[in-house]
Amino acid sequence: MVWLYLPTDPDRDDIAQDIFVSIVRRVSSVRDPAQLEAWAARVSFNAICNLFRRRKLRRWLSLDSLLDREHPARQTDFEGREL
Repeated sequence: MVWLYLPTDPDRDDIAQDIFVSIVRRVSSVRDPAQLEAWAARVSFNAICNLFRRRKLRRWLSLDSLLDREHPARQTDFEGREL
């Protein structure tokens, strides 16, 4: 599932490992073994959604985005230098 939602993400392998560790730690909480696959998919999906939320929040809180909102006419080159 991680490769489906994050096909080119540089942190994809780290996220997959974190998901695997959290599944292994909490697998004993699954009551019905028949639901294990659905439960693991849901854990994975929730972890990916949380990643997207953190990234969105980080972009929103970044100083550069605040400056861009205050000064929409400000233009920068690809290295962040003002033109």
